[in-house]
Amino acid sequence: MNYKSLNSINDLMNTQSASHYIAGLDINNATNENVNIKQISNDYDKNTNDFNTSTSNIIKYNIDTLLTETETERYALWNPMSDYSLSYPVATDFDVKMDYENIVYYVNCENGTYAQFSPSGEITFTGENANYDITILTENSACVSNWYALEIKGNSIENLNYKIADNGYILSATNLNDISIIAESREDTISKNINLSYDSIFIYETDNHSIGIKVDTNNDGIYETVVNK
Repeated sequence: MNYKSLNSINDLMNTQSASHYIAGLDINNATNENVNIKQISNDYDKNTNDFNTSTSNIIKYNIDTLLTETETERYALWNPMSDYSLSYPVATDFDVKMDYENIVYYVNCENGTYAQFSPSGEITFTGENANYDITILTENSACVSNWYALEIKGNSIENLNYKIADNGYILSATNLNDISIIAESREDTISKNINLSYDSIFIYETDNHSIGIKVDTNNDGIYETVVNK
């Protein structure tokens, strides 16, 4: 067992209040490329005595007795109000879980290079002609509809931004052709496939609890036009 890592986690927990939530990042990297993980400063970072700034921001640990090259890399991220990013020097395949207190991200991709996660419900992803499968899962307090999870699947992209918005989600990407959308609520799981020439869409739950799509046709920041009914 990696006692040094576990001791670091215990030290980290001992320096924080009992109510402090420690975010977590799990990475499976099929090609074993070295990952670079950074904390991103944000205006909404919580600046109180609850956060011990003398503590290392990112701690790698493991809980497995026997590790192989294909085992999951696990990181404790001490500030749950910060964005965190991961990047690779070359395009690679990786499978990631980013766990905040009220929002969890799942990313499975081919030829990805970078991902940045926000506790406010936003992910930025880049790659080289990348294929992706990204899910945002929300706790009750963070839900913007009856859905607790919204999964998007697509291919052949360079840049993507996917975020929670008022009453829905906004997806922007270099390619919105052949996109699969899967929404999960406690009552049902529904799906929709789209092929659009727009570079940004608003995804929402319709009055009859299906998946609706709107676009901004005049570039004023308002998604007013329903498409792909």
